[in-house]
Amino acid sequence: MTTEQAAGYTLDNAWEKAQRRLAILESLYDPGSTARLAALGVDAGWRCLELGAGGGSITRWLCDRVGPTGSVTAVDLEPRFLEADPRPNIEIHRRDIVADGVPGDGYDLIHTRALLMHLPNPERLIAHMASRLRPGGVLLVEEGDFYPFSALQPSLYAEVWDQSARVAAKGGGDFYWARHLPEALDAAGLLEVSAIGEVQMFRGGDPWAELIGMTWEQHTPLMVANGYDGELVAAAIAELTDPARWFPSCALIAASGRRP
Repeated sequence: MTTEQAAGYTLDNAWEKAQRRLAILESLYDPGSTARLAALGVDAGWRCLELGAGGGSITRWLCDRVGPTGSVTAVDLEPRFLEADPRPNIEIHRRDIVADGVPGDGYDLIHTRALLMHLPNPERLIAHMASRLRPGGVLLVEEGDFYPFSALQPSLYAEVWDQSARVAAKGGGDFYWARHLPEALDAAGLLEVSAIGEVQMFRGGDPWAELIGMTWEQHTPLMVANGYDGELVAAAIAELTDPARWFPSCALIAASGRRP
């Protein structure tokens, strides 16, 4: 896979509103992620890898959790938010894992969230990550899947999400793939594989609505270039501000497994 193909990632952290979008995403997803990481036993002295570190909240949580005897390697195409608030036990890599692979090996933990859904060949990347764990090391992958939208009555909300997924697909991503995470971890040879799926219902105007509206805003130029009407995107964003309306989120599929 070439760097040009990997550059199809459509939610670039260099976007002027990226910090706000990432902050909302962290506030919504971090409680579940940190609970799962704690349940997997992450503790002092662990050597961890965070791929697609984004705003850096999980990386910083890991740094605090593993303490001075542990370490965290954080990877992102645009790690400026991590670089602005480093920790003594963090190593930051500006890196394209599709083109350049995963740095290092022998990790106790590898974690990624909302990354593989944007990238081509996620099964291959999961196998690559699994190979970089130490024996007994654990992989936790959390990814979005748009399957809840297929159950909706025709609506502008579902239509714009479908257009967003089409844009991601042109960059090599697949917003309908995460349901296959457990099988991918099995195929990578991991043991004790488990998985859950979570869907939130939210009211217009709440943080979920703001997060989705910002995602669509960032995708609008790409959707328009793909032939979709930008005024329809704007109308869908306006619908998200209506507190009388309720919407489903995409599903978050979280799957983990341990290297033999």
